[in-house]
Amino acid sequence: MKILYVTTVTSTVNAFLVPHIEQLCAAGHTVAIASCENQPLNPKLAAAGCQFWPIPFSRRALTPQHITSYHVIRQLIQREGYELVHTHTPIASFITRLACRNLPVRMLYTAHGFHFSQQAAKRQWLLYYPLERLAARWTDGLITMNAEDYAAAQKLPLRQADGAHLSHGVGFQATPAAEINLRQQIRARYGIAPDELVLIFAAELSARKNQGRLIRLLPALKKLNMKLLLLGTGPAAEAYRDLATQLGMQEQVIFAGYQADVQPFLQAADIAISSARQEGLPVNIMEALALNLPVVATDIRGHRDLIKPGINGYLYHTDTELIQALKRLQQTPQPFQAAQVQRHLRPFALPQVQAELQTIYNRVSAQPVFET
Repeated sequence: MKILYVTTVTSTVNAFLVPHIEQLCAAGHTVAIASCENQPLNPKLAAAGCQFWPIPFSRRALTPQHITSYHVIRQLIQREGYELVHTHTPIASFITRLACRNLPVRMLYTAHGFHFSQQAAKRQWLLYYPLERLAARWTDGLITMNAEDYAAAQKLPLRQADGAHLSHGVGFQATPAAEINLRQQIRARYGIAPDELVLIFAAELSARKNQGRLIRLLPALKKLNMKLLLLGTGPAAEAYRDLATQLGMQEQVIFAGYQADVQPFLQAADIAISSARQEGLPVNIMEALALNLPVVATDIRGHRDLIKPGINGYLYHTDTELIQALKRLQQTPQPFQAAQVQRHLRPFALPQVQAELQTIYNRVSAQPVFET
């Protein structure tokens, strides 16, 4: 089968989709990628025989650039004769589904977290919900990653009555335990004392991930002797650095930047934490759980699907609840049974997710091609 993967930017492909595309290529499918190149594609994809088509997608919600993207992606799909188009990320997915609405091609869309969640602002509902509802008419299969989004997808007017699917995300690759534990080395590099507890959050530095909330809370955590280790870059990086300085917390916040290998940093940490306002199914939480780190995260979709309070972590709404959870973990550093943590995590592992996606591909490809 001739398949086209579409994302707004190439960093999404590199972060989440490489093993899935490799699996399709290994199964004999011809796979190409269409995206705006904000970073070079993983060389594994070229080695697998994938062709790359640059598309001038923009991450901005409203821009005339979308008109150009519409024409470019439509012409590409018509010219190359793709049999199945699999889109990711909301903007590229809407434009592509609109472009394919009357073309003889099967359309599969993976929602990495609808923008109209229970926690979303009203303006996001007003913008994104009508667009998702409209584009559902041109969608054969819609893959969701959490229970809240799956319930929403079942109410959308998809082409197929059973077109909504629930998967366990993009899958995480459980890396073998490092032969050498780098905990002490990483802690020494950043001047972390042996008795200091390290809270780690690996994510884009942005308003959506809301790291500013954690920085503002640090003065209240002084007595707990904790440091905040932030992995990642993003549009809010400078603002968060300034905030830490304004609060006199610059020594308590470690900005470690983007790290391709997070395992040594997870080894150096004591608690994984998230202040995200919105998630789909966060890989950073899975990676922390894979190393049996206790997790404290906001009570939102995605987090609820991964974290079972009292079994592998805690969920919080208020700052008071967050502080209480951190105090509890400080008093009991290893509160959860590793076997239970890993048992709950197993369905989210890459092999299981790849099997789920293969089943979905088989179902979608067996459906007749719609032309509307």
